[in-house]
Amino acid sequence: MEDFGYPSRPGYPQYAIYQPILDRFLLTSGNLDKIFLVSDLLANRYHTLVVELNSAKNYHPNLIDNSCCENWTCQGVLDLIKPSSFRHPLDISYIASSSIVDYPIQEEKSWAEFLYRWVYRIDDISRKCVHNLDQQIFISSMFDLPGSELVEYIDTINQIKKSSLRILFFANNQEQADQNIKSFFEQCKNTIPWWNDV
Repeated sequence: MEDFGYPSRPGYPQYAIYQPILDRFLLTSGNLDKIFLVSDLLANRYHTLVVELNSAKNYHPNLIDNSCCENWTCQGVLDLIKPSSFRHPLDISYIASSSIVDYPIQEEKSWAEFLYRWVYRIDDISRKCVHNLDQQIFISSMFDLPGSELVEYIDTINQIKKSSLRILFFANNQEQADQNIKSFFEQCKNTIPWWNDV
């Protein structure tokens, strides 16, 4: 999965995770749900804000992406009081470049990108499992085959997704988190019959 952080289509919104203490953007994306999920996972380390980049007066497409977002900051977060739990990104007044890039921001950006890759992978695996499940349920209902156990797999898929995200939330080392999730996925192969297909 390679996401450079551009909006999915011209004219669509572009979002970013802003880290107020470092005063930098860590990640950009056109996918609001995934950007909020990564922001939630980062909450174990520090507070972040999800902002809508195209609310800035000086925004134009392709101004900022994941290859350079750590070189940018925002000026004038218009509504810091609105809690993130409402799942609405905050508006900003301006996007400003910043020439000072130090080690902590690179480390934190790398962590945010790591989380983003895994969020996409976990979601992709879940969707493929549910797609396979939907096919099985359809076939079993069409031909009156027993298929009640198939519906139970939806709960199992959701539990696998939650457990994977829990590993990411409590992790503090990319290599260890990577190993933990991969070994957890290996254990899941016996849980769902078509897990090997994904």
